[in-house]
Amino acid sequence: MSRLFGVGLAVCILGFGGFYFIVNPSYQKSFQARFEYFLGDYEKAFNYSDEALKLDRYNKMAFSIFVKSSVALKYKKYIKDGLDYLSKMETISQKKIITKSDKSRIKFMCEIMIESYKNLQSSKLTDEELKLSAQDINEKFLKIYSELF
Repeated sequence: MSRLFGVGLAVCILGFGGFYFIVNPSYQKSFQARFEYFLGDYEKAFNYSDEALKLDRYNKMAFSIFVKSSVALKYKKYIKDGLDYLSKMETISQKKIITKSDKSRIKFMCEIMIESYKNLQSSKLTDEELKLSAQDINEKFLKIYSELF
């Protein structure tokens, strides 16, 4: 009988705990953030987790997704900036005459991207595809920099 009572009590506690997480707006936002993070929409995940943290600053799931998505957004920004700079360099390289200021501009872009890559922080939870893309872009800038300067 006491065993049955213990099982019943555990089921009730789990039920109330589940109900709390379903009804609590902060955890609803956390679950939305987690869903968006796993879909790869890091901006939505960041926004949902930020909203969840504003509702409950002790929400560990929201905090975890907030940190992971902010790191992923930094990687995405690095990749986007790198592709933009590579495109600009491509345009410069197609000129008939490359001026000294063009070379300086290329050097400056390379230095920015090389230093920016050093400042990226990753963890085991950072998306591998993002890390590999950022690493590939960094290698391109290192190669350009070493060949030209």
